[in-house]
Amino acid sequence: VTSGMATTNPNPDDGRPGRRLKLSDEMIAAAVALLVKGNFRCVVAERLGVDQATFRRWMKLGREYQDEYPDGLYARFYAAVVS
Repeated sequence: VTSGMATTNPNPDDGRPGRRLKLSDEMIAAAVALLVKGNFRCVVAERLGVDQATFRRWMKLGREYQDEYPDGLYARFYAAVVS
């Protein structure tokens, strides 16, 4: 029995009410700039002011949603970091 909820996973950055996202386009650009300079991901996370676990979670969400929501914030973060 379903309760009428969607069977697909919602886009985690779809603007639903709740806690404001810390990840932003500016933060993605800062991460890319740090990575281009040769910084490790753990250093990038520190410089962005986020825990390494948060950085890894953003990467995981981006990887999971890159096909379904390629223009989503997490997918853009993931693509920027791995490129």
